[in-house]
Amino acid sequence: MIPVKRFGPLRYEIRVKGHLDAGHSEWLGNLNLRTEFRRDQPVTVLSGSLADQSALHGVFAMLQAMGAVLLEVIQVEEPD
Repeated sequence: MIPVKRFGPLRYEIRVKGHLDAGHSEWLGNLNLRTEFRRDQPVTVLSGSLADQSALHGVFAMLQAMGAVLLEVIQVEEPD
């Protein structure tokens, strides 16, 4: 039997098209939200730690429910 490998919190940067205001932070795993611009178009960057893969998928589900267009997901730190 292959053991299940569990990881602790990891830091992510998630970019979505458009502007999400900071009021959405609580819905999105308490990630920090900031707006940057690409080709003069707003992009919201969500950054911070999430407890595990389930929390990451929860953020994806909430973004989908909000109609946000996912542009990029980066894991900032590698697991040990």
